[in-house]
Amino acid sequence: LPTYLPWFRRSNDRAVHDVLLAAGKTMAGRFHPRSGFYASSVGAEILRIEQMASIPLVFYTANETLDQDIARCALRHCRTTKEFLVQDDGAVRSGTRFELETGKPVGPDPGDSIPDDWCWSRGLAWSLVGFTRVFELTEIREMLAVAQRNAEFWMQRTADDPIPAWHMARDESAGAGEFEAVQHRDASAAAIAAAGLLDLSNLTGDIEFASRCRHAALTTLDRLVDPDYLAADTLGWEGIVKHAVYDARRNLGVDESVIWGDYFLVESLTKALGLPDLES
Repeated sequence: LPTYLPWFRRSNDRAVHDVLLAAGKTMAGRFHPRSGFYASSVGAEILRIEQMASIPLVFYTANETLDQDIARCALRHCRTTKEFLVQDDGAVRSGTRFELETGKPVGPDPGDSIPDDWCWSRGLAWSLVGFTRVFELTEIREMLAVAQRNAEFWMQRTADDPIPAWHMARDESAGAGEFEAVQHRDASAAAIAAAGLLDLSNLTGDIEFASRCRHAALTTLDRLVDPDYLAADTLGWEGIVKHAVYDARRNLGVDESVIWGDYFLVESLTKALGLPDLES
């Protein structure tokens, strides 16, 4: 959506718009009616927090096709995510597994079970971006409230360093245990959150909150374009943002560049500099 929609708006090429709608309808076709969420893949029984990044595309498709069934399902997905994955303080769980025949939750995602006193940083960034953009498309204030809780938690936990660790402790009493060994910094989470914070700063009606969101986003971007994180002067580096992580617990793609980190840095910079989306 963030790539093809600006492309369509500048070109008015209907073939580009057809790609948007085809992608949205594909996502819409993965809805589990009993459980109330979109599967990340065909038949998957796990609701994952990162799916919120795709839900704005579904709402856009519903708006363009005037398909109220798609819109209702998308809204239900958001509410299911809010109920099972977003916690009261704005932290998020990574996933919940459901029994598809009954629609009942049966426990956390067995592939990435994180105790409730910890929060996956990139999952939080995905939630922040997703709920913010859903509000932009729907003007449903319930979605704005979730995004604001996500943003508050993010800003509190990154006040000392805008580049978060792979997991954030929800409070000082959180036991380290196995997570002590996987506290790699994830620059890709920071890049995603910067985009969400900039979007949110333009949508919230709270001037003070908007100012804090924008300040946090710009502080994050200042850090990401520092030589410690920007790969421009690192000979042979394949990517833009260094020190990102794919999956710390499985030791996959640790301290590398990942495509979503690179993408959202570029998007965030265009927003912060006031450039037309992705045109430069």
